[in-house]
Amino acid sequence: MLRRIGLVGAFALLGGAGMGRAEDTYPILVYPAPRAQEAIQVDGRLVERAWEMAPLVSGFTFYDRPERAPVQTAFRVLFDEERLYIGVVCDESLADRLPPRPLPRDDASLFHRESVEIFLDPLHDHTHYFQFAVDAAGSLYDAEGYNAVWNSQAQVATQQEKDRWTLEFALPWRDVGLKPERGRVLGLNLCRNRWLEGRQWTNWSQTAANFHDPVRFGHLVLEPTREQWSRLGEEFRRPDRRGPLFIFEREGISGQTYRALLQRALDEAERALAELRSLRERQEPAVAAELAQRLEAMEQELGPIRQRLRAPEALDGHTFIQMEQAVHQLLHRMQDLLWEARLAALLAQI
Repeated sequence: MLRRIGLVGAFALLGGAGMGRAEDTYPILVYPAPRAQEAIQVDGRLVERAWEMAPLVSGFTFYDRPERAPVQTAFRVLFDEERLYIGVVCDESLADRLPPRPLPRDDASLFHRESVEIFLDPLHDHTHYFQFAVDAAGSLYDAEGYNAVWNSQAQVATQQEKDRWTLEFALPWRDVGLKPERGRVLGLNLCRNRWLEGRQWTNWSQTAANFHDPVRFGHLVLEPTREQWSRLGEEFRRPDRRGPLFIFEREGISGQTYRALLQRALDEAERALAELRSLRERQEPAVAAELAQRLEAMEQELGPIRQRLRAPEALDGHTFIQMEQAVHQLLHRMQDLLWEARLAALLAQI
């Protein structure tokens, strides 16, 4: 009986391979931060030319669904040897109703005013993160996770204008125990609390239950080299992200960089295919035939991607997003199939 269990039965005995993985397909957002080429005065104005060298990112969605917010937020990120800088622009048609006076440090009522929250996961371990929140009047809340006893030396300043309010935030690297090495990846998310027209909670990288969701933060990369880019694809998808990968840069990363990222994803899929072919040889004939059919279908899916990588033309961002996601979706199916095939091979020996 056990020898005839086949792939489907083996999968059921295993309890459903891969069922512990996160199933969402939220976009995976990556922000490459340039090094500031001049001093930044933290006054809330964002007037230094250095800010223009940083990608301007918007497209905030509601925290619990992918719909874009009707009132938008945009930001830029810079860094130097001493500090991380974030500049934020909050559109606001009701700016005359913004709070005029700041609150005391770490006053939690800030979250019920017009405010921006910044989340930073400096070790990129999806566990140990810091929260900073600033309201339109320049009040500051900072915490290590949920621990508001922790305080930083962050500088913040805001400006209220006719149809928006702006924020500048500067955080000393020493506060989070980092040195700003090129190519370092940090978890980053920006979220906004807007109350002037009823509760609107929005975020740059979409979260699930609430903003404290480090697995779903976006990624901040400090001035990566082309060689470093090619090795970062797997880091962006930890622990097991499945959505499309979007990389923001002022002038777009090179087609060769997209090619290198896609090639590494394809190489991982090729290794999984090779193991599946090896496992096929250890199966009973009926199981081996079923596995051969599934392998053939996977080979056909990879065909256009292999062909595109052999072409001399550089990859554009749109093509990269489509193909990189297709490879990773296929790779997840391969990993599930590997669990089935390994168990079926084991049972065939009993």
